[in-house]
Amino acid sequence: MLPRDDAELLALAGIDAPLPPEQGLFRANSWLRKLASESVLLLGGGRALLLEIAHPLVAAGVAEHSQFREDPFGRLQRTLDAMSTIAFRNRAAALEAARGVERAHARVCGRLADGAGRFPAGTAYSGRDPELMLWVWAALVDTALVVTDRFVGPLAPEARESYYADQRLVARVLGIPAELLPADCADFAAYFDGMLAGDAISRAWSPRGSCRLRCGSPSGSRGMPRASVGWRICARLPGPCAWPPRDRSTRSR
Repeated sequence: MLPRDDAELLALAGIDAPLPPEQGLFRANSWLRKLASESVLLLGGGRALLLEIAHPLVAAGVAEHSQFREDPFGRLQRTLDAMSTIAFRNRAAALEAARGVERAHARVCGRLADGAGRFPAGTAYSGRDPELMLWVWAALVDTALVVTDRFVGPLAPEARESYYADQRLVARVLGIPAELLPADCADFAAYFDGMLAGDAISRAWSPRGSCRLRCGSPSGSRGMPRASVGWRICARLPGPCAWPPRDRSTRSR
């Protein structure tokens, strides 16, 4: 459980020299704020969501403890709102947003009704599972980098590392243990590719097929109109970085 005291939470996150409270957790010229200010990142929302629920335990938690079927973008919007608050608001608001995420996760627990991938029926899941939190965070980080590279322009290596260092701080504030977090961009890429190539992520369905299914639903979803341009762009974003390395050359076309 995250500490209620702000100083304790900052210490837990490894922030030993915090900025003035009114400035928040990040400097105005930080790469986290620069990228988060790009409205084009919203185009990656569907991609991030599909990556998250490609993990069967995350998918079960989302399906059983949210209104995902009726409003698939509602949960994503709440996540993005919390991330925006952590990135831009003052210290008190940012830390309270992190605690709000934890409170939401605390209500999520259960067992898989059906087996999926390497997870047999009855496997327990929890919104507080650090490994699942890490995957959800990683899906957001990777998507932000993919969308930036494609629609804004490739980041210089130094900027990329600075952005990732800021995102590590976000992860720590959310309660993800430091020992689980990849140390730098190279380690992050290795972790992400390893997850996609491993047996934790289910390949029982196609991300592109899932996009088409959502677009063709009778009512669409609140906040994302039926067959919208946003979903069509989302359907093209998973390649190349959302596929295992051995598939990237063919999936990106």
